[in-house]
Amino acid sequence: MVFADRSDMNWFQETMKTIQLGNTPWLTRIYDLATANPTNSYGGSNGSDPQGNALFFFLPGTNTLATTPGWLGVGPHEWTHFAQQAMSGDINRLPCWFKEGQATYFGNAISNNVRDKWRAVWKEQIQTIKYDYMSFFNLSKSELVSWFDSHALNMPNGVCGPDGAFMIGGIAVEYLVGTVGVSGVYDFEARIKRGELWTSALAHISGKSYESEMVDITNFVLLQRDWAQKA
Repeated sequence: MVFADRSDMNWFQETMKTIQLGNTPWLTRIYDLATANPTNSYGGSNGSDPQGNALFFFLPGTNTLATTPGWLGVGPHEWTHFAQQAMSGDINRLPCWFKEGQATYFGNAISNNVRDKWRAVWKEQIQTIKYDYMSFFNLSKSELVSWFDSHALNMPNGVCGPDGAFMIGGIAVEYLVGTVGVSGVYDFEARIKRGELWTSALAHISGKSYESEMVDITNFVLLQRDWAQKA
């Protein structure tokens, strides 16, 4: 685990290169983003070191405090990614929106485990979409369906998002947890590990066709979008 301070970005870059040999493009992207946005916080999970240990890094922003909204969820968010790799066998076989969405939903749920605070926390998190994908708040139903289609796989640069993938995906996973339970979500990943395509696995856990389930997910995301904008 690497926990870096913004006062020594060179140390962060060199340390990450040492423990993630051959992964320079990914590290370069994070380094450039962090350098250009010093007040933003970053965290990452990108596989394992040569000994099979999970790799995580945490890079707080210049103004980040332990109590900063969202920061408490970074640790469990990244641990969820490592669990996804173990449970699915290949994290890249998970749809992009699910990969980041599960990590975002679980990360927030684990780090905000007081029931009476959850409503306010989740509403605030949905509002954060305006910072990476403001268009979300004006999308029609058909446009949101297209968004899910385009986020079934990673982006061309091998990265999932940001453009809404974290929180739109998080709302989608909220729907899955509410309808098939946490056990159903785990079964989804286990089926993928056994060789099923994610579309088939989604149909199995929901008891519906993949297309019908995606329509229901889309409708739920729109409902949550409206709810989050109410006072």
